[in-house]
Amino acid sequence: MTFKYPLVFMASVLLSTSALADVSVHVLDTNKGLPGKEIKVDFYHGVFMNVF
Repeated sequence: MTFKYPLVFMASVLLSTSALADVSVHVLDTNKGLPGKEIKVDFYHGVFMNVF
């Protein structure tokens, strides 16, 4: 029971991280040629993959 709540918290963190990554990828698609956006996408993708 005590172990469930950190898992729920981690799941919500993962969901928000993937949502941020989706937004960043969308921004990258709509505004091509902005170098800062690619770094942001790589950062969120790296965080997402490292958690798994």
